[in-house]
Amino acid sequence: MIHLITTTEYNEVLHDPEFGSDIWQYDFENIYNPHSFKEELKRSIRNSLKKNEKRLVDVRVDLQIEQVEITTRVINKRIKTRIRLVVNGIIDKTNESFNHQEMFFIGPLSY
Repeated sequence: MIHLITTTEYNEVLHDPEFGSDIWQYDFENIYNPHSFKEELKRSIRNSLKKNEKRLVDVRVDLQIEQVEITTRVINKRIKTRIRLVVNGIIDKTNESFNHQEMFFIGPLSY
């Protein structure tokens, strides 16, 4: 569910236009202020998880953003923005700790 929330654009789900995150707004943008981008994206993901993932409480989101050089077959080297996402929380019904980690690239979004 976290992956789905993170990679879904707002207004993409017809019955819930607020499902998703802001990641798509930055997919092809030049990020001039990485700190501001990071904080806005963290806020968007955290708020969406609190609204849409009711099984988790005390949700904490951490992002690491870095420029990475990617080698491809078509173009020798390409710079992409890599986002490492860590979500921590507590499973509401069992009071167990929860940890989710994933990494994806933007510009264009890929895994």
